[in-house]
Amino acid sequence: MKHSIYILLAFLAVTTLNSCNSPNQQHQLSEADSLKQLILDLKDASHLLEVNLGRQLLREKKHGDIMLERPVLVRHRKHGGSFWKEVVRIKKTSHQLNGEIMQLQQTLIKRSGGFSIKTHSVMFPLETEQVRLCMITENNANVLKYQLDKYVKFLNDRYARLGVGKLPLLTLTKDKDFAHTYFDNTPVILALAYLTHFQNMVINYQKKAIIQVISYLTDETAPL
Repeated sequence: MKHSIYILLAFLAVTTLNSCNSPNQQHQLSEADSLKQLILDLKDASHLLEVNLGRQLLREKKHGDIMLERPVLVRHRKHGGSFWKEVVRIKKTSHQLNGEIMQLQQTLIKRSGGFSIKTHSVMFPLETEQVRLCMITENNANVLKYQLDKYVKFLNDRYARLGVGKLPLLTLTKDKDFAHTYFDNTPVILALAYLTHFQNMVINYQKKAIIQVISYLTDETAPL
């Protein structure tokens, strides 16, 4: 999923909410219908992000299995080569970070009324106060920013020299700080989509680092 997905999701939320207050009632949905449509649109966007994350994980596993079966890599793996240790280190670090993000998602779902089996979504998708309390007041957004920045720094410090290039931070924002940009007055369903987006980016960065490690070892050029 493109890095700008959060901008598209935010634009969708703002424009749909604004439509609820439009004075031209003859050409606008009722407030209730507009909010209902907002929920449906955000659910669709969140579902697409989740599907994309699942596909990325499956794709990376299949692609990784194929690459790791190259003869030179099999030999290194059998003899405990340094490359294999690096691959394990990258995967472990990525998995731990995405696990932390998943815990945040579960916390937001629980504090926003839980998950509805009937609607296959959070019980109160437009809840914003619990998002603000959890992510801003309780400082979880800043902790997340620290974890994401630390992850990118880890990859840059360890693997940029192999040719992967310096990866940009995932938490850069323009006008407001990270916490308020993503989680201030943010519906929980949108906050969950943001978190899934970050999980997608972690997998994407993991892929770049692993491919570069393998390419460096085999002296081959692999597209990133």
